[in-house]
Amino acid sequence: MQRSVANNLGDIAKDHPELAVAVCRRWLEQPGREWIVKHALRLLVKQGRAGALALSGAGAKPKLRVEAARVTPAKVALGGAVKFSFTLVSAAKSAQELMVDYAV
Repeated sequence: MQRSVANNLGDIAKDHPELAVAVCRRWLEQPGREWIVKHALRLLVKQGRAGALALSGAGAKPKLRVEAARVTPAKVALGGAVKFSFTLVSAAKSAQELMVDYAV
């Protein structure tokens, strides 16, 4: 039942992201709905939508820099494999919580 509700709200989020975030914000006021909200907002989080990120606990802009970014090989055939790596260096004076995602 919860998965169905979350999936339906996720579908609504595709066309009406602000509405989905507003509904999720209200739902988080009631205990036990965290999983539904997290599942429903997956797409919006992947898109980097500020409202969804904030509800996921990752709304603040992190203070960090990316170092030693590498992608190998430089060229890859369709269907081939690519490896990437990087180092995140915190520039904050205190601990910060991060959500790291990537898109290809």
